[in-house]
Amino acid sequence: MKLLGVSTTGHGETIMKSCLAHDILKRIEYLDEDAQTATETACKNMTERFLGTGGAITIDGKGKVGISFTSARMVRSFDH
Repeated sequence: MKLLGVSTTGHGETIMKSCLAHDILKRIEYLDEDAQTATETACKNMTERFLGTGGAITIDGKGKVGISFTSARMVRSFDH
């Protein structure tokens, strides 16, 4: 089993309706996307479908980080 993690922020109702974290994790697991691609694609799809904004920070089982957001800005930080 792969260990993966996602932290989301933004318009909560939109994030829940789109199952943002779930979408990102399944893209990594089943489509073999890297953390950045999965995070960017899921955030973009969320905003296109539900019109709300938000973002996510993802870490995959290899320690690779993906960061994306559709809001005007998102404060973020990580150390690797």
